[in-house]
Amino acid sequence: MFWLTRDTLSFFNTFKFMNLKYRKTPKGILYSCRLNYGRKKIAMVENLGDGGKTSIQFFEDGKELLESLNIPKYYEMAGLNFKITTEYIVSDLVEFQIYLKQLLSMQSRTIIFISEKDEILKIPYRYTFKKFKQSGQLHLVQDQIEQIELKGGVILNTNLESVGL
Repeated sequence: MFWLTRDTLSFFNTFKFMNLKYRKTPKGILYSCRLNYGRKKIAMVENLGDGGKTSIQFFEDGKELLESLNIPKYYEMAGLNFKITTEYIVSDLVEFQIYLKQLLSMQSRTIIFISEKDEILKIPYRYTFKKFKQSGQLHLVQDQIEQIELKGGVILNTNLESVGL
């Protein structure tokens, strides 16, 4: 799986998953999207969620661009007993994006971050950040965020500005 760290986050964020649609099935995740790297179209990607292979239709020069990025260097290679192919990379990037979307669906009441040890962690709260704001206690969340950042963590939440953080 793609190894999201504080150093690889900006690289991962360069990928865009256009019109990403997904849902769980009994045998996996059904999904489809167009994968871009910045503004460059790489491929149309589809998985039927039946345990089979992912269908990938590369745009002109899309496969070559992807190969030129040397993405395997961003993988935790220990314990892998197979070759990382371009097709594997495309599937993995989309599936990792789905994982992040699911994780961030909790962000209204959870701080989600990459720790100083490059682990994805979360700190859940009983109440939403909007309720903290309404009660005048938003500084409690802000203090926690500052502590995370002081220790070298990177906040993944995308909603903090909307609540005044």
